[in-house]
Amino acid sequence: MFGGVTDAGSTPLGDTWTWNGAAWTQQNVVGPNARGYASMATMNGTVVLCGGAGTGDLGGLSAFDDTWTWDGTRWSQQNVTGPYYGVGGVFGAAIAAADAP
Repeated sequence: MFGGVTDAGSTPLGDTWTWNGAAWTQQNVVGPNARGYASMATMNGTVVLCGGAGTGDLGGLSAFDDTWTWDGTRWSQQNVTGPYYGVGGVFGAAIAAADAP
């Protein structure tokens, strides 16, 4: 699990948590900028995070147009463009994936 927002909904979070089937563990890793409303899915065993919204220069929400992957140990920013790239980013979207056979 990555990010989210505080209960007041105004401060984005940048923490990474993993689940081992019994308990959550916070990971001490460097990754994407703090954000809420990101889209995430697992694709062939790799977690993919797209977009989301963080604090903008003027204090409001600013949408991201980036893509990150989590391999179970670290985050890596991907040099890809998506359907939202260059249009100011996207947040609150849903994605789904099916692992390839």
